[in-house]
Amino acid sequence: MLQKESNTEQVELSIIVPIYNGEEYIQNKIASLKDIENLSYEVIISLNVCNDKSEKLLDVFINGSPNFKIVKQTNFLPGLENYIRGFNVAKGSFIMASAVDDMCEKDFYREAIDLLNNSNEIVAVSPLSSFVDNSHGDKPIDFELLGSTEERLRTLFSNIR
Repeated sequence: MLQKESNTEQVELSIIVPIYNGEEYIQNKIASLKDIENLSYEVIISLNVCNDKSEKLLDVFINGSPNFKIVKQTNFLPGLENYIRGFNVAKGSFIMASAVDDMCEKDFYREAIDLLNNSNEIVAVSPLSSFVDNSHGDKPIDFELLGSTEERLRTLFSNIR
């Protein structure tokens, strides 16, 4: 989760969800994000050019929900570039990247914002994740986020699993 510079139409949290061919996860992802309470938030779906039913499913499951915005790409973009497109329209004081197949407890978002607001030592928060096949390893990730926003995003995405 990153903190973004001030903005006039601000919400507490922008959740960026880059999607490329995520049809099997979309229903559960949207349902989990619609249930967030006690938080001013927006969900920005950065929809890459897909060759599955992702776009149609988003239309069905978002169904006019005011917290959701879809940014459609006209040309295929690499994963990081797709995420950056969503980041560029985010209005949140804090920004979280969340893959279409990542699910968080609905209290996580409020607790993460409170933790970041109440600590001078904590600068990033991530939900606890585990993978059945252990394909992402079990060691903590440790790296520094320095430089411009784009440099920090590139560092973040090159280090996360």
